[in-house]
Amino acid sequence: MLSTRETEYIDIGLQYYVMARQAYLCGFVPVGPNQFHHAFEMLLKAKFIEVGQAPEDLKKKYGHSLTKLWTDFKGVAKGMPAGPAPQLAPHDSLVSQVHAWEDVRYPNFPAGTSVVMSGSLRKDHVNESSGPAAKGASRYKINLEAMDELFAAVVAAWPLSPSYIRSWLSVHRGALEIYERENQHPIPDSP
Repeated sequence: MLSTRETEYIDIGLQYYVMARQAYLCGFVPVGPNQFHHAFEMLLKAKFIEVGQAPEDLKKKYGHSLTKLWTDFKGVAKGMPAGPAPQLAPHDSLVSQVHAWEDVRYPNFPAGTSVVMSGSLRKDHVNESSGPAAKGASRYKINLEAMDELFAAVVAAWPLSPSYIRSWLSVHRGALEIYERENQHPIPDSP
């Protein structure tokens, strides 16, 4: 049974996730990718609350560092005490990419360099619509299919109940539709 505090973090993480998908589908970059960062941050922090860490301590220990959260999440997710959940390791570089979007929420960041942002719907799509990057430019990429795979992996490793998530999505107007739109890796329906 989830505590009230865990549920609050999960619910906010789900809100961020749905809004990130909608923003991405509307072509809102960098807002959509930045919201993916916040979604995963909240979902991972909820797991630490489940295992007894105080939210205030999480804020001090991790701040908004998704990469630090991810490293520790792999150790407490399903698979313990035998070791880190092996299904999470393939997402390490993706989490690093998502982490980078935390800082790209203000115009002209990072200061003094050019920024090239691109996105794609599927993993086999390449979107270079923003043109070639200038030498030394910072590149930020996002892929919706990869985000959905990561979300499914986090839900499975947590483990969170797919029926809880689908029920939550169903009672919020349009949320389930946004979650399922263009999603190649949705969490399963309840049996």
